[in-house]
Amino acid sequence: MNKVEGILGLAFKAKKLLVGETEVLLGFKRGKIEGVILAVNTSEKQKKKIELLAKEQGTLVVNWGTKEEIGRILNRRPTGILGFQDRGFWQKFLKEIGNDQGVN
Repeated sequence: MNKVEGILGLAFKAKKLLVGETEVLLGFKRGKIEGVILAVNTSEKQKKKIELLAKEQGTLVVNWGTKEEIGRILNRRPTGILGFQDRGFWQKFLKEIGNDQGVN
């Protein structure tokens, strides 16, 4: 398992990773989102909705992986939207993928 998969797995087990559009939208509503991952094969409609909310709240969005890869890593069905609730996990993820720019 590579480090990115390990970070995602640990964040998920620690309940610091919201999975799916509904959970992430609730996280935004509660002001608990530190960063967002959008799978590269997420629908344009979903991407635009999440990116708009992220921009309003000053939250970084990163396009990474496919829905199927993310589902496999988390041992769940394919999903294209993840929201980090913990700054430490988010920063570790960004460091591992070598991206601190994202969409915002």
